[in-house]
Amino acid sequence: MNEPQSSDTKVGEGEPGEEAPANHWHLLRDVLAFQVKLALDGIRDLLLSPLSIIAVLAGVIASPRKPDRYFRRLMH
Repeated sequence: MNEPQSSDTKVGEGEPGEEAPANHWHLLRDVLAFQVKLALDGIRDLLLSPLSIIAVLAGVIASPRKPDRYFRRLMH
């Protein structure tokens, strides 16, 4: 039942608390960076959604022959 530990232990399987704080801080930093990127992406979407509608309406009104003019410029 109790097998002796082999000498080929994996990295991070040392004594409890050996490198855990560094790993926890690294994980916390990565999660926070990911959340910030998601928030910025959401803000960008909130801004671009009404701008795209305005661009389409402006294109239809100002340039009936080429109504996608402003929208394509926004997309570029």
